[in-house]
Amino acid sequence: TFPRTKQSHKNTNYSSMMSGKNDDSSLDVEKMQVKMRAVHASGVNLSYEWRMKQLEILLRLVQENSDAIRDALVKDLGREKTEALAVETKPLELEIKYFMSNLKKW
Repeated sequence: TFPRTKQSHKNTNYSSMMSGKNDDSSLDVEKMQVKMRAVHASGVNLSYEWRMKQLEILLRLVQENSDAIRDALVKDLGREKTEALAVETKPLELEIKYFMSNLKKW
């Protein structure tokens, strides 16, 4: 478990904290892990509003990049374009929407 701290989250840029890229644009897993733990320790991710916003961002990311996701599935896994859409991207969108509609109950 992570220690909880009480601090203001209004002026904190959590998007930059969650970025896994270092100065040379390569993935640095250890830095990403430290940043993710800091966000969690701050307690900001406990609120319904924060979680809903993250789901909204994720849904928009999937929707706006569905062609690129589909193309990667075709290239990397040899999927047909319609199969990639029907089996991967659309079910992911539906799952995110399901989470959004049930988040308050959870």
